[in-house]
Amino acid sequence: MKSIRYELDIDDLIQYNMHMFFSTDYGARIKRLVRTLLSFVFLLGSALLYVIYYRTISLTGIAVIIGIFFLVMLGVVYFLPHLLRWNIMSNVRAAFGKGENPGLTGEHNVEIRDEGIRSLSEYGWNTFPWRIVKKIDETEGHIFIFVSEAQAVLIPKAKVEGDLRGFMEEVRERMAG
Repeated sequence: MKSIRYELDIDDLIQYNMHMFFSTDYGARIKRLVRTLLSFVFLLGSALLYVIYYRTISLTGIAVIIGIFFLVMLGVVYFLPHLLRWNIMSNVRAAFGKGENPGLTGEHNVEIRDEGIRSLSEYGWNTFPWRIVKKIDETEGHIFIFVSEAQAVLIPKAKVEGDLRGFMEEVRERMAG
């Protein structure tokens, strides 16, 4: 049985959420939905202004209003990733930055067992059967072993005690077989 030990902190949770939102199909679907909804809202707003003011504003005025809405919409779409990064960081810090977060932050021991990957903290343990281990994503600083579309075992590479390379080789072997 191979195992590794590491400590998770708020920055690791932020990196996981950033990865989820900007590097997975799940995040891409959410971004498409947000962009579609924002576009619809701006188009609806333009149409509503036209209906409300069509008798009192000239066509040039309406064109200017629609143009302004269009430029604002383009700005939102362009700046959306930056706004979302800021939003993710502030939301994760607000949700997990105060006090203790039993089981999320703190010391973790992760073991490879015949039945699956077991993650232990001082508050309990989870065993993820091999049949639900979906994929492995790797960034410069983290490894994410996904056990569902939106849940993963987070491994901060720089903080690992133990043979991370051997551990990951065995995880990949068990996923393949």
